[in-house]
Amino acid sequence: MFELRSFQPSDAEAVWGLHDAALSDAGVHGGRGPWEDDLRDVGATYLDSGGDFLVALASGRLVGMAGLLCRSPGEAEIRRMRVHPDFQRRGLGRLMLRELEGRAQALGLGLVCLDTTEEQIAARRLYEGAGYREVGRRRTDRFVFIDFAKTLRAPDMPQEVEGEADKAPVLIVTGPPGVGKTTTAAILADRAERAVHLEADAFFRFIRSGYVEPWHPRSREQNGIVMRLVGQAGAGYAEAGYSTIIDGIVIPTWFLEPLRDQLRDAGHRVAYVVLRAPLSVCRARVEARQSEMPVDSGAIEQLWKSFADLGDLERNVVDVEGGSPEMAADLVAQRLADGALSI
Repeated sequence: MFELRSFQPSDAEAVWGLHDAALSDAGVHGGRGPWEDDLRDVGATYLDSGGDFLVALASGRLVGMAGLLCRSPGEAEIRRMRVHPDFQRRGLGRLMLRELEGRAQALGLGLVCLDTTEEQIAARRLYEGAGYREVGRRRTDRFVFIDFAKTLRAPDMPQEVEGEADKAPVLIVTGPPGVGKTTTAAILADRAERAVHLEADAFFRFIRSGYVEPWHPRSREQNGIVMRLVGQAGAGYAEAGYSTIIDGIVIPTWFLEPLRDQLRDAGHRVAYVVLRAPLSVCRARVEARQSEMPVDSGAIEQLWKSFADLGDLERNVVDVEGGSPEMAADLVAQRLADGALSI
């Protein structure tokens, strides 16, 4: 979906355009000044000094960029992380961040530093989700800058050193009806060497009598029983060594914590991703298919609203509007690999 490569002199004008567009969209453009000298000669600042400057292309258009500076022996700085407003929330920032971290490791740079302004909430969530910790704050006339740092694992560190932490977490893929969670989960499972895809909806269909529609107010006890059984099955497959993906309507205020705690108590790490698309898209998809578990229009809207404002869990959202299931799977895989979906 995105092509990453190093900066070329012909990119200079597009780099400035992206720089201005991204900062203006975030409301933190400080105007022209000496603080932008690095962009006036990207080659000398980043490439000639032993670092790198990535640009990201989408259909030939420059839509992302980020630079890696070698600050001192063993230490790097990531600067000018920019994603065009039209391409935000598609995993590009995480993709560039991970790529630059890999290049820093290859150069033997074990500490990576970066900063962002207090106002840039999305950037802060990106860095925190990727394992960066806040190490300080600096105030200027206009902005408060937050400094972050991360220690990278040495590339030649044996996997055994990581121990249990290297096991893939059990991944919960959720979102409202019609968002594509089952298809996305199936693609992710098919890509793995040894994986299990547990569809929570199938567990509801096992109930032959006494069944209550899951969105009905009287269904809470039934739903709790079903999700507990889903968790037991997921923990069992994960214990057997399968990469395990659970898909279902796992709303934070209802079933996320019990399911997460059940999996944790069984000794497994847990990741959680919410796929999000507009209500109109979700409703149209549900109405267009012959579902084995029909959902009325009012229930679709209510369930959609349950995922509309997630507070701290907004960092676990992947926007899939207008993208293919393969693209959604790519975005989830990138976020999962970065550790950004852990809960």
